[in-house]
Amino acid sequence: MPAYGVGGPAGPPTPGAYAGPPGAAMPAYGVGGADVPRDHQGATIAFILGILSVVGFAFLGPVAWIMASKAIKEMGPSVGITYENRTGGISYRNRNLAVAAKVLGIIGTIFLILAVIAIIVFVVVVMTAARNSGA
Repeated sequence: MPAYGVGGPAGPPTPGAYAGPPGAAMPAYGVGGADVPRDHQGATIAFILGILSVVGFAFLGPVAWIMASKAIKEMGPSVGITYENRTGGISYRNRNLAVAAKVLGIIGTIFLILAVIAIIVFVVVVMTAARNSGA
């Protein structure tokens, strides 16, 4: 028995063996991209802003929340693995990223609200302490 990959009829493939139906031309490079799912840029930006809002820049939370909600709305309802746009028929593959961005934006907004409350409480405590020590 010959070693693997040695022997046997080797030769070039038959012309047209991998071609489509007779008479069908291959599309030009970059043409016909409507069927190819792509990333929604707003979802990616919202995700980055959502991460930043959770790690210390809480003021970006509402921005991430709004951008992610807009991206989800633009993507439209889910259809299988990809998501069809309601207007242009463009399919997107990063709806889950947009949902994660929305959740991060909500968490960042909650952090922002808590920070504002903490600042208000701090100012009230300092003002009360200053008023009591000065009287």
